Parts: sequence; C-alpha cells; structure tokens
Amino acid sequence: MKQYEYAMIDIDNSICQTNEQIQLKIKDFNESVYPYPLPLNFFEDNPDVFLVAAPCRGAAEKLTEFVSLGNRIAYVTAREPWTRTITNYWLKKHNFPLAPVLFTQDKREVALRYNFTFGIDDAPHELSRLIDLMPFFVPARGYNEGFTGRFEDWCSLDLCTEKVCVI
Repeated sequence: MKQYEYAMIDIDNSICQTNEQIQLKIKDFNESVYPYPLPLNFFEDNPDVFLVAAPCRGAAEKLTEFVSLGNRIAYVTAREPWTRTITNYWLKKHNFPLAPVLFTQDKREVALRYNFTFGIDDAPHELSRLIDLMPFFVPARGYNEGFTGRFEDWCSLDLCTEKVCVI
C-alpha cells in the first residue's frame, strides 16, 4: 500500500512573492539581509502587500498535482492571524489547492503536532529549527544560500519522487 506524504508549505517567499511587494514600499529593502528590519506595524499599514503579491510561477500547479495523487498539505505561516481572510482569498484567487492554513510563531511545535513528512520553507531561522524533523525543499533566496535542497523554479520540482534534505 502506498504511503502518502503530508507536506508543510510556507507561504511568504515560498509560494508567494511577498518580498517583491515589500521592495516596492521600502526603497532600501535588501533581500540578502534576513530578517530585514521592517518598520513597526508594516504589514498592518500595508495589507495590500499580501493581496497583490504574485504567486511563485508553477507553485499552485505543482501543489495541485501533489494533492491530486492523494497526498496532503497544510499551509503553515508566520503571518499574524488577522491576515486569515486575506490569505485565504489570495490562495483561492491563485488556484492553490484547498488545505488548512495554520498561523503560528512556532513552526516547530506545529511540525511536531502534525507529523509532516517534508516541508517547503525559505526562512533560515525556520529551517534551522526544523531540519532535524524532516527533509525540506528550499526556494532559493539570497538569504538562504547555505542550505541544500534549494531550487530556483517550482516547475522543475517533482514533489512526488524527490526527497531533499537540508543539512
């Protein structure tokens, strides 16, 4: 009997090009600085950043294919809970598969509770806290160059056969 996968999917800068929208609002924004020191209440004052950010090319299609084969996903995000409506709207608008959206400041605790088999995340501080629990695919960003499992293009991923570990 096939064992199905259960993937933990980050949103910002993993499936959603959030940094590109931040860069339009903050002239000095530099993606190689992580985390970039955003002004206090930046997202509360600029919720449109979440609404208008483009999806990463190929992400919705790859996740839809993955789920269509019987696998499961959950979106696990460090966004604040007040963004729930915006986040769900954005996922639906861009044809991402329907799945739970978990808002948390402790992705490790969520990973332990849900027993994911692998994850997709871009953030070095999250990856460092999670790599002992499961393998990761890492969307290549200037701030995560030290991690293996990096990929440049969602279209080149085969989530159904590849397994990549961050070491």
